[in-house]
Amino acid sequence: LGLQMSLANAYRQAGRQPQALQEYQRITQIAPDYPFAYIKQGELLDETGLAAQALTAYEAAVETAPDSVDAVLTLATAYRRRGMVDEAIAMLERGLQLDPTREGAREALERLKGGGR
Repeated sequence: LGLQMSLANAYRQAGRQPQALQEYQRITQIAPDYPFAYIKQGELLDETGLAAQALTAYEAAVETAPDSVDAVLTLATAYRRRGMVDEAIAMLERGLQLDPTREGAREALERLKGGGR
């Protein structure tokens, strides 16, 4: 998977989004339980303005690896950016249950609960 992720990331950095997206999708087919391919796919889709598809990719990362702190907190950030405050709070709380040392997540949770973004 390392080579495929490197190739996809190289395509992305070179501005070749369609090829990068194709590689990320190929990785999710080869290793459907690898959350980072879904996360990177979501980031790329967000960058290209495909917010709904990006959210689906982030959600797939969490479905694939429900105990992945990175997947959970990435989804929390996606929810927050879309104004989905309740969902973001739930994911931040879940992320902090998985890893209570994540200060950034704790601060984001406090801001959201305090009415900030």
